[in-house]
Amino acid sequence: MNAFDLIEDLKHRWHDLDSYDRHDLAVAATKLASAHGAQIPDEIYRYSGEKVSSNFGAYMKQRQEFTANTELQGAYERLAKVASAINPDELVGLIYKLDDDAGLLHRYGKTLPDPHLCVFDRTKEASWSWIHGGHYVNEDQLRRLATGPTRLQMEKLFDSDFVTEFRKDPLGMFQGLAPEAQIIISNMASQSQLRNDGGFRS
Repeated sequence: MNAFDLIEDLKHRWHDLDSYDRHDLAVAATKLASAHGAQIPDEIYRYSGEKVSSNFGAYMKQRQEFTANTELQGAYERLAKVASAINPDELVGLIYKLDDDAGLLHRYGKTLPDPHLCVFDRTKEASWSWIHGGHYVNEDQLRRLATGPTRLQMEKLFDSDFVTEFRKDPLGMFQGLAPEAQIIISNMASQSQLRNDGGFRS
C-alpha cells in the first residue's frame, strides 16, 4: 500500500481504532508520507510522536482538575515531573491505570485526550514554501515531483546526475538553483496531478 492509499484508509477507519493502533499506524504513515511527499491530516499526525510531548505536563494538570481525589492529583503531578525518565510506552500504561482509578476513561475524546495523545502529541511545523512573482511551490510538491511519475518531465530538461540528486534531496537541490531553473521546476511541481492534501484532482 502506498502512502496516499494508507492515509486515505486511515482517515476512513480513524474513529474506529483504539489509541494503540492510532499511534502505531500514525508513526508508520507519517514516515511513509514524508518519503513520498504526502500530506498527513493533523488529527493523525498528532499521534505520530516517538518521544514524550512538550504538552505532557499540561495534560497531567488537566487531569488533576477532573478528580477530587488528592492522592490521584498528587500521582498525576509526580508523573509530570518524572515523565522524561520513563519509557514512553510505559508512561502510556501508567496514565491508563491512573485514569481508570480516577474514573476518567469515559471522557476520552470528549473532554480529555487519551493517554497516547498525552504522551505522543505532536504538532506540525510550518511548511517551507517558495514564492517568486506569480510562481509558488512548497516542499511537499517538490517531494512529489522527485518521487512520482512526473519526475520523467525533469529527465527531458535536466541531466541524469541532477535528476538523481534531486530525488535524494529535492528541497536542497531546488534552493541551490538559479531563479530561472527554480521557476521551471516550481511550474512542473505545481502542475502535478496530486493536490496538497494528498488526494487527486478531478
